[in-house]
Amino acid sequence: MFLRAVLAATALSLSSLSAFAFDPIGVPACDEFFKKYETCLAKGVAKGDTFTEGMNKGMIDAIVKDFKEMGPEKAAEECKKAPEEMKEFYKEHGCSD
Repeated sequence: MFLRAVLAATALSLSSLSAFAFDPIGVPACDEFFKKYETCLAKGVAKGDTFTEGMNKGMIDAIVKDFKEMGPEKAAEECKKAPEEMKEFYKEHGCSD
């Protein structure tokens, strides 16, 4: 739930999607997760999904920064749980997990 809360909180009150391309954090589980998340957001924008239209690169960067600050072990632990925690999000926005 932590990850979903972080992602949802950073989505509030922003508009216009700029090009994504997150800065990898060097933790394979996290880099893989963020790439999937970024891809899902891009698909949502293409479909006119209002949530994903509110996302932008700055928000992705902020989320990645939070995970970098956790340190590699804690970030890896959270990112390994991320696919399960995000299943509903992906489903709601028409993405596979």
